[in-house]
Amino acid sequence: MTEAMLQELSEVLHYPRLQSRLQSVGVTSDELITYVSQCATFFESPPISSSDAPLVATDPDDDIFIHCALAAKASYLVSGDHHLLEMQEYAGISIVTVQDLFEQASL
Repeated sequence: MTEAMLQELSEVLHYPRLQSRLQSVGVTSDELITYVSQCATFFESPPISSSDAPLVATDPDDDIFIHCALAAKASYLVSGDHHLLEMQEYAGISIVTVQDLFEQASL
């Protein structure tokens, strides 16, 4: 994980539409961010030149997730973000939802 990813997660978890879900499981967004920070391995994202074309053309802020998956040599990038999910795959990395991942694992 990168600091930029943690910041993005923090912003998303503070969306009003997610507050009822967090309350239903008895956790605040700040508690979840603290937990993720303690569990994650952080790395420096490679510098991105302003001349580099975005990897996720429809939302370049999502590039950080692709870069992390590449650095981790991941087979899957699990996301609920429709910009990433529309790509379906990048450089051999399957981009799937949590449900898709579980369905593929049970095959």
